[in-house]
Amino acid sequence: MGISGLLPLVKDAMQQNSHIHNYRGQRVAVDGYAWLHKAVFVCATELAKGQSSPKWIAFLLTMIDVLLDHGVSVTMVFDGAELPAKRGTVSDRALKRQ
Repeated sequence: MGISGLLPLVKDAMQQNSHIHNYRGQRVAVDGYAWLHKAVFVCATELAKGQSSPKWIAFLLTMIDVLLDHGVSVTMVFDGAELPAKRGTVSDRALKRQ
């Protein structure tokens, strides 16, 4: 998933093995859909059966609280518009689904 070739372009801006406390006082943007996908995994059986479950909300709130507890401001990003750089990837996925 994602944009092919993106990581090499942002490599210089990436830090590896960095603890969250290093971002105290800063704002981070979080891929909201990625966190939602992880969140619903904790209650996938209930959701598949059409049952209501608060577990996914608790998961999201816990993740946000971890950042806030370390003094990091959170901006959740939910992309909806098609990105020109991702057009090829979207087309490839559509063909695979067909």
